[in-house]
Amino acid sequence: MKFLFSLLTVLFLLSPSAILANTESVGETFKGEVLDIIKEETENDFIKGIPVFVQTLEVQNIKSKEIVNVKNDFRKVDVGQKIFYSVNNLGGGEFQNYLVGVSKIKEIIYILLFFVLVVVISSGKKGLRSLLSLFSSLLVIIFVLLPLILKGYNPLIIGPLVSFAILSFAIFFSYGVNKISKIAFIGTSVTVII
Repeated sequence: MKFLFSLLTVLFLLSPSAILANTESVGETFKGEVLDIIKEETENDFIKGIPVFVQTLEVQNIKSKEIVNVKNDFRKVDVGQKIFYSVNNLGGGEFQNYLVGVSKIKEIIYILLFFVLVVVISSGKKGLRSLLSLFSSLLVIIFVLLPLILKGYNPLIIGPLVSFAILSFAIFFSYGVNKISKIAFIGTSVTVII
């Protein structure tokens, strides 16, 4: 079982199309939804001299609802997909919208659900408690630590205090209050102080 899990994890992580998106852009980047595929053709790449698949897309900006044409030589996309595009200045008052990435929110949710499922299957209740501790730690960091630091509190004081709160909850909630968890809490707390 462990071998199968390890093999699936490695294969999944080695698949860059599973979660990665190319988000390099020169201009401001916008999120849009593909409404229509206006044109699909093959062009020669002017730098490499090789044929490249190119789409001209009709895209609606998610925020402004503006409809624009976007050139896509990144990867084939379908109608309804969420994409990221950049408005680039070509010079002489001419602008071109280029696709710079494809939204991967669905894939990220699938990965998260897969992770939760594997943790619960492999670790049972203890794994579920650990996930709840992880989630609560994230909430404490986002809604307590960061706002306090942004309000001007000293991070050298707030950081360790919040860390102790997170540590105590994570360790004692996940493993219960016993001799080993107390030693783990003290050891980790000393490390935070140092």
